[in-house]
Order: sequence, then C-alpha cells, then structure tokens
Amino acid sequence: MRTLRLLLPIALITPAFVAGPAEASPSSFIANMTAEEVQPLPGPPGAKGTAKIVADQDAHQVCYKLTYDGPGPMTAAHIHRGEKGMNGPVTINLDVNAECVNPNPAEIKALVDWPAGYYVEIHTAYQQNGAVRGQTVPEGGRPAPAHQQHQH
Repeated sequence: MRTLRLLLPIALITPAFVAGPAEASPSSFIANMTAEEVQPLPGPPGAKGTAKIVADQDAHQVCYKLTYDGPGPMTAAHIHRGEKGMNGPVTINLDVNAECVNPNPAEIKALVDWPAGYYVEIHTAYQQNGAVRGQTVPEGGRPAPAHQQHQH
C-alpha cells in the first residue's frame, strides 16, 4: 500500500513531462535591398527596400512586409534561390497586395535551412527585371552557417 501511495503521484505528474509532437517555430528573416544588388544591371540609382519575412513550416505559410523607396510602384516581388551576386529561379512568389502566401512546403524548408542562399527582389513597371534586391538574413543580423554545397 505504501508503494502505491508513492507511485500514484508520480503517475499523475509524468504525463506533464512527456513530449508531444515536435513543432518548428516560425523563422524570421530580413532582406535589406538596394538597386546596386540587382543583376545583371542595377536598378534605379538610390532605390532601396526591405522585406521582413516570417516562414512558418507548420502552417505552410510565408508572411511578409515589403517596403520600397524608388521610382514607380511595386508590381511584383519574389524570393529567389541564389547566393549574393548570382541570379536564380523564383521559388516563392510574394503577392504585393497580400501579407501572406502558401508556397510549396519544400521551398519554405529550404529557405529556413539555408537563408543565405536566397534573395528577395522587388519589380516595378519601370524595372521589370528588378528594381531592388537583397539576400535574406535571419532576423537579428547573424548570417546562417555557410553551407559547403547546397543542391535542390
């Protein structure tokens, strides 16, 4: 009977310590964009912008706030795969009239795993090939660890 009295409180407390399914917390990134970063030709002189991005793998959602200071209104924005100075394919379309999109979950994971391998680019009616561009960096300014090689 004494053993039962000792084990009963442990049995009642134990479920509180059992881990449930692991959930990834949302990851936040920032991209400080300039016209000089646009490849192969720079955007309009002095143009700049920012993208604040929250990638939520569990919700299969990317939310963002875009700012642009330059000639003409934003007409399109994208997250591209590509290291600094290199062009790459669009992986996540950002709707300039929305705050969130639901891209392919594999693309969200890739961005979270290797943010330095991605950049944001804003397009305008005057600069259809890109007005401003900037690499994604984890919020807080610390670059993610460099990868030896990253393939998709």
